[in-house]
Amino acid sequence: MTTTTVSSVFRRTPMVLFHRITSRALSSTPSLHPWLPPSPSSYMPSNLDLVQPTLAAQGISRIAFLRHANTLPTPINGTDFDRPLSPLGKQQAQEAGTTFARDLQPYFTKMYVSPSPRTIETAQIVLDHIPPPPPPSPKMEMDTSLYELYDMSAQPGSGRLFEKHGYAPLKEYLNDTTNEQDCTDARVGFGMYSHSCINALMNALAATTPPAPPTTTTDGTGNGSGGGTTLWVVGHAMYTPSIVLGLATILDFDDTSKDLILSTNTKEAEGYLLDIANKEVSLLQRPSSTSVA
Repeated sequence: MTTTTVSSVFRRTPMVLFHRITSRALSSTPSLHPWLPPSPSSYMPSNLDLVQPTLAAQGISRIAFLRHANTLPTPINGTDFDRPLSPLGKQQAQEAGTTFARDLQPYFTKMYVSPSPRTIETAQIVLDHIPPPPPPSPKMEMDTSLYELYDMSAQPGSGRLFEKHGYAPLKEYLNDTTNEQDCTDARVGFGMYSHSCINALMNALAATTPPAPPTTTTDGTGNGSGGGTTLWVVGHAMYTPSIVLGLATILDFDDTSKDLILSTNTKEAEGYLLDIANKEVSLLQRPSSTSVA
């Protein structure tokens, strides 16, 4: 798969469609969140009830969600999809790979990455700067097959909403009290996006042969985060938090965790860690970011 081919696909075909929620919505579908409506049954079948057993079957106890690093402007004759990392972005991704990413070993065998150049570059730099697992554990590999992870910038109404809110916390989109239609469009759009991505992720995991239990070490490069593995997902700005919010709700995390997701402005090359066993959400932050006043 080449960047040119994938880019042409995204110029032609929106991955997520805005839909008005109707009475045909699946009543049995686990709720993503009160602000993220369920998807109509006519749009996609749901496997949200399989989230917990699928993660358990793969030995996944943590999910790390990473936003791509800083980018250059859209290239001439290009689209939003084509934006590459800037020199600053490459530094940010390297810092993520040499700091918090190392603390989350052992890793699941696949890192699921949005197929845009900026997310692929971010993921590759992180992969280049984390130590390999002790043998015989396999090295983590990038998987860019989940087109659903690309953000909603090509969707009807999303440009208008982004012009209004920009890179604001998700809560400003989903709880917009200034315009009822904007609030409804945001909830439907993010709800569809979150549902689509979680569905695709669970399908991909279900089709993957469960890895052998990770090898542990005592030198700080092995199982430094407790039992199970960390699944990595690399995506986009405020769209990533909608997936995190959906999973936190399905997995019955408390309101404090959900409020953290809703109120955080996800910075470049940073993100969220879902600790499934302890039902806690924490922020993945680069040291240089946290040191800035």
